[in-house]
Amino acid sequence: MKKLHIVLFLLVCVFIFFGWKTIDPDFGWRIRVGQLILNQGIPHTDPFSFTMMNYPFIDFSWLTHICIFLIYGLTNNSLLLSLIFGFIAVLSLYEAIFVEKKKDGWFVPALAFLIGSSLFGVIGIRPQIWGWLLFMFWVNELRKGSKASFSILCLMQLIWVNIHGSFFLGVGTFILYIISEYIQKKEIKKHIGKLVVLFCITMINPYGWRLWREIVIGLSDSQLHLRNQEWISSIFVLNISFWFYCTFFFSLFIRNWKHTSLFEKFLSLFFFSISLSTVRNMPLFVLVSAPLCVQMWFRFENSVTKEMKKYFFLFKNTLIILFFFIGFARIGNGIAQIKPINKVYPVDAVSFLIGHKAQGRIYSEYEWGGYLIWKMPALKVFIDGRMMGWMLKQNDPKQSDNTTKEYFIIKDKHPSFEPYRRKYNITYALIRKDKEKNIFIKYKKIYEDELSIVYKL
Repeated sequence: MKKLHIVLFLLVCVFIFFGWKTIDPDFGWRIRVGQLILNQGIPHTDPFSFTMMNYPFIDFSWLTHICIFLIYGLTNNSLLLSLIFGFIAVLSLYEAIFVEKKKDGWFVPALAFLIGSSLFGVIGIRPQIWGWLLFMFWVNELRKGSKASFSILCLMQLIWVNIHGSFFLGVGTFILYIISEYIQKKEIKKHIGKLVVLFCITMINPYGWRLWREIVIGLSDSQLHLRNQEWISSIFVLNISFWFYCTFFFSLFIRNWKHTSLFEKFLSLFFFSISLSTVRNMPLFVLVSAPLCVQMWFRFENSVTKEMKKYFFLFKNTLIILFFFIGFARIGNGIAQIKPINKVYPVDAVSFLIGHKAQGRIYSEYEWGGYLIWKMPALKVFIDGRMMGWMLKQNDPKQSDNTTKEYFIIKDKHPSFEPYRRKYNITYALIRKDKEKNIFIKYKKIYEDELSIVYKL
């Protein structure tokens, strides 16, 4: 398996580099919420915005955020975190792609490289990568059938519900397992009790049942799926590695339909369907289907007749070359699009505000909210990446029922900003310099650079 280890090491290096050189829009508030939990305990209302301070803030990844804050504090930069999360991502892939040591060729490493490159658009310092690893451990445990350890599942569910919001996939895949067992063996009673236990374990978190309520709100929110790049349908995203892998997988899947277990069929079809619904679900399909893909390939290879060996050898090597070529093309394109941080976030403008000891409330671009929370905790923000699906009917006229709706009215319809300034007592506005219509022109400009403008309101 030396070839596979070489490829996985290469992917680790690429993931570390990408995570280090790019900052996720939510990275900043993750650090601050981890710090807040350690200093003040679990927040039950929103601690960072001034528009929805009464909103019952649910932190799906509270335990992960504590770890992010502590690890970041060791070096005061993201390199160590990038190393850890890059390793976790590749460990998830290893758990998916691992085969017996006797399978020592270039096919499995090349397939691993193709799958790894498909993850490139969603890799980084993100709690969901922990979710990938637990997801693979969970599914591979269920694949053992009657030999699966329910105690291990319970332990994983308890950890999962406190480190990332994807914990509901554990309950979901167990339901798929129950359905397949009932259809094949007419067994259901002993599994229903286990399902109830697993569901009850998901309540062991700082928010109890409200965690499920927030999951349902997020999954059903249309604005989130329309406005957030990670929640749009993957049909509209050109991830050449993902689509090439899907084509290859389903060509084998159709051929091996009769030899594939019902549970594997359910897993493959269900996770492919949800991978089409949102970009962030694409990794779930490639990871969960990879073990089956490897099995189907070797079954196909073993079925080749002696007369066809020569042609199969050519076909196999062509695939290996294509896997590596497409993978390198995907990674190269991703690296080429990496921009310096000061071209993505208002680094210099924030430095200016810090230098002037700015305090109060600031209106800024949606994708800059997390960065401001990180760098300027003294300033409350109008909106940030957590708030896309937030809605709450409030009696306080100084609070918003739906900040996202207000933000896009301001952004798209360009109304007078004065009513919002008075409503929220906003002190500053930090906007992109290239806005089509500047509704802040009447206010005092105190800073300007190539990316942003700061106004004192």
